[in-house]
Amino acid sequence: MGPGCFQALEHVRPLGLGRWLSDRLNRLTVATFGDHINRTSAETMRRAHLTVERVDSGAGSVLQLIVARRTLTP
Repeated sequence: MGPGCFQALEHVRPLGLGRWLSDRLNRLTVATFGDHINRTSAETMRRAHLTVERVDSGAGSVLQLIVARRTLTP
């Protein structure tokens, strides 16, 4: 891992039926814990102009290890 590299272990919006359920429960978890359970972290990193190099999913697609790098601008 070199300079400008970023790794994040994130709980994210799952696939399949879990996606529907997390979308429905998100209001409750935000109100109760202040935590969004339906995040799309890799996409958020792309919108923040990071280059997502790798996404490894686990725990039934609820956890993701995301490796990203700062996008160099000329």
